[in-house]
Amino acid sequence: MNSDENNNQNMIKTIGNYTLCNTLLGKGSFGKVLLSYDNNKKLCATKIMPSSQVGPENKKHLLNEVNIVSKIKHKNIIKLYYCTKTKNTFYLMLEYANRGDIATYIKNYRQKYKSTLPEDKIQFIIKQVVEGIHYMHDHDIIHRDIKLNNIFLHDINQSIFYDPKTNYAVENLDFEITNNIRVKIGDLGLSKFLDKSDQASTICGTPPNMAPELVDSKSYNNKADLWSLGTITYQLLFGINPFNGRENDEVYKNIRNGVYNLPKKLQVSKEILTFLNGLLQFNPEKRLDWDDIVRHPFIVRKPSEFHYLNLQQIEDLPSVDTKKMDNFLWVMYEELLSTNKKELEDKIELDKITTEKIQSLSFTENIESKNNKNNDSINKISNTII
Repeated sequence: MNSDENNNQNMIKTIGNYTLCNTLLGKGSFGKVLLSYDNNKKLCATKIMPSSQVGPENKKHLLNEVNIVSKIKHKNIIKLYYCTKTKNTFYLMLEYANRGDIATYIKNYRQKYKSTLPEDKIQFIIKQVVEGIHYMHDHDIIHRDIKLNNIFLHDINQSIFYDPKTNYAVENLDFEITNNIRVKIGDLGLSKFLDKSDQASTICGTPPNMAPELVDSKSYNNKADLWSLGTITYQLLFGINPFNGRENDEVYKNIRNGVYNLPKKLQVSKEILTFLNGLLQFNPEKRLDWDDIVRHPFIVRKPSEFHYLNLQQIEDLPSVDTKKMDNFLWVMYEELLSTNKKELEDKIELDKITTEKIQSLSFTENIESKNNKNNDSINKISNTII
């Protein structure tokens, strides 16, 4: 069978200037995503939604996605090429990311290497996610559903033109994160234009990645996206959700109560722990802001310069309210040294130092204090997180 016959077999239909192929890229409650290409054979991903399955709420999200994505032009955000509606179906022609989503990549990576992702690869991914979210926030857009399934990988060295001989679905399964991979944020159906001074109130998102203010049905701003940035970093680093539950209600309860799903032992850098600790702050005002994020050691330092620790969770941990802790990760782990309960209680007491001081410790090598008592406390903490 020649390539033209193969091509004809793989074609489903033509919509405008786009040809839909019989290659499934994804599937969800909205419908499905098929590989397609335009008149120049440039690849794209077509989101197909039957009108019968698009209720008022989904239609609202669809129109919202079209409105927002059409105004966005950034290398780390999926582009919208074209949209249309026939009698029975909605079609969105979107930029094609040829290596699939990060959730699938992580699953395949763990099966292949029997380990979680190393920090140099996590940094490579998160730096690009940060660029995409930062761009959105600078343009008064809040994403509201940052999760691994909505972040895609694209190999810029691969052809962007359709080849009937290529099995695109199989080709995505086995590859490495290298400098030719570009990270792209997608699925902006829940995004919203939100001025920096505004607050939103609609509760939406994916439970394990939802900020506490959303779970508690409080008003929120773009700091909710920064919490979600923390949760995906957590998932990449530890290979687990920060908050677990058999049902969504149990997940919400654990988020409200600050009951983290924590590994027993860790080998991690101080840089990524301070990054996580600063993003997963229950009080949105205490979370890292963009000035903190873009100059954070985890973002700006080379992974070869990271300071690694071997940590274990402290046994017989005293009652800790992580919702009120500014440095909860430091309290719950120790560097395989001592489990002296008095030292631990002192460590918890040190958490009363303000968040600003804690954050400054993650960025500077020398800290001055106005009084000796605070200076002693800061020196103890700096030994842990600098």
